[in-house]
Amino acid sequence: MNFKILLSKKELQPYLLKARYGVEREGQRVTLAGDLVTTEHPSSLGNRQFHPYIQTDFAETQLELITPVAESIPELFDFLSGIHDVAYRSMNPEEMIWPLSMPPALPEKEEDILIADLERFSDVLYRRYLAKTYGRRKQMVSGIHFNFEFSDELLHKMFALQNKYTEYIDFKTEVYLKVTRNYLHYSWLITYLFGATPTSEANYFDSEDRPNEPVRSIRNSSYGYKNHGDVQVSYQNLNRYLSDLERMVIEGKLSEEKEFYSSVRFRGGKKMADLATAGIRYIELRNIDLNPFGYWGISEEQVEFLHLFLLFLLWQDEGVDADEWVAEGENKNEQVALEHPLNVTTYQEEARALLEGLTLFVEERELDISPNLLASVFNMVDNPSATLAGQLYQASQETSQKEVATTIATANYKRAWEHPYQLAGFTQMELSTQIFMFDAIQKGIQVEVLDDTDQFLKLTFNGHSEYVKNGNMTSKDSYIVPLLMENKIVTKKFWIKQAIVYQKAASFRISKQRFKRIQNLRIKALLLNQNQPTMA
Repeated sequence: MNFKILLSKKELQPYLLKARYGVEREGQRVTLAGDLVTTEHPSSLGNRQFHPYIQTDFAETQLELITPVAESIPELFDFLSGIHDVAYRSMNPEEMIWPLSMPPALPEKEEDILIADLERFSDVLYRRYLAKTYGRRKQMVSGIHFNFEFSDELLHKMFALQNKYTEYIDFKTEVYLKVTRNYLHYSWLITYLFGATPTSEANYFDSEDRPNEPVRSIRNSSYGYKNHGDVQVSYQNLNRYLSDLERMVIEGKLSEEKEFYSSVRFRGGKKMADLATAGIRYIELRNIDLNPFGYWGISEEQVEFLHLFLLFLLWQDEGVDADEWVAEGENKNEQVALEHPLNVTTYQEEARALLEGLTLFVEERELDISPNLLASVFNMVDNPSATLAGQLYQASQETSQKEVATTIATANYKRAWEHPYQLAGFTQMELSTQIFMFDAIQKGIQVEVLDDTDQFLKLTFNGHSEYVKNGNMTSKDSYIVPLLMENKIVTKKFWIKQAIVYQKAASFRISKQRFKRIQNLRIKALLLNQNQPTMA
């Protein structure tokens, strides 16, 4: 499939930078002095195992903050900001979030690292298995998981312009397979730019088997949390990928498919097996270190670059042998990860050539990106001190990495508590609505902002949805129905979700006007009886 020719089609230009995003940010809870806490997960956050926004990862001390799917970068960071506010202000006032991927000093005895106390015993058993197989210390590393999906508008238009694939699911799967193969081949560039784990703190390594610190990224090297060397999976096609994973489980090299740890994970359903029928719906990048200098662990500029880079990788040619192509990239990534953070990378010329190709791609496609985005990346390639690892290492030379991290964490802590009645990311809304949203997020109720100007929210919990206006008006107030139906933004979002319904109705020759009248009645009925499953 020649995606280079396909992406050159002029009619695709308006859709190239449309996408859907999600971020999962991990982070250890520490004291105000920068030491690992010994307290339990905050009780005010309810059941963390089923919480849509705030959970725990491996350890009891390891928060995981999860955004809902966002249609734009500003929307993504609005929610990421709000979730951070809720997390900080739900924790013990004497605790804060460690800003580094490498954990703070760990207990001398490994058994003193507390595994997350989850409700489902099967999840506890799985963590015990990971602790036995890889060690508890390795599990204490945190990072960013970046979920990315090209917009359906772009992919459907691309699908219509090609004739190789007859099924949309197969076409979409091939899109993500190619992007993944190229990403794994060029992941060393992401490690160079955004790697930020140059040194470890006390007791992370319990033996002499450790890197010659400082490096660019301990986490993304063989010294980080990796599967054992005998775990090998092919990315040639999806069937081969799934069969290899199944074989790894049968041979006992993995306990189950989700134990497979790669820089990219395919997503298509609730279970890995769902990929066989549903195809790849989006990809999850798992090799991004926490940005120590970003309040959220990742910056808007990083997200913009990652989107642009992934689009470019769909355009970029790849090697003939998929497995060799991926293996070559993994070898380069190991080299770059273990380079000194202030040294020019061995692959500097290749990095420049790659970025020059990216720049030409942007110019030819007339993509509207931030003015200094590529210039800053070029600067990092020429000046290693400008990379995240370079900045962190330099700052640590004046004091220590712990002092630098504690100072950053303290500043983030003060920022979260500066306006205790506001919800960051949503300060344009009325204060009553912000407080209402804070409480809903804290309790694990899904929140969707339908219209921030008109203060319209949609709350969903356990299959039930409720529309709320001004933080206090619900379906109990019958006046909300005409207000909602008069709001063009809210009704438009409803119509988008009903597009498939209309397509089916159109086959029965129902006019748009009649269909809209029927659906307006349906909206009213749903609002008056919000236990209907169609609103979930």
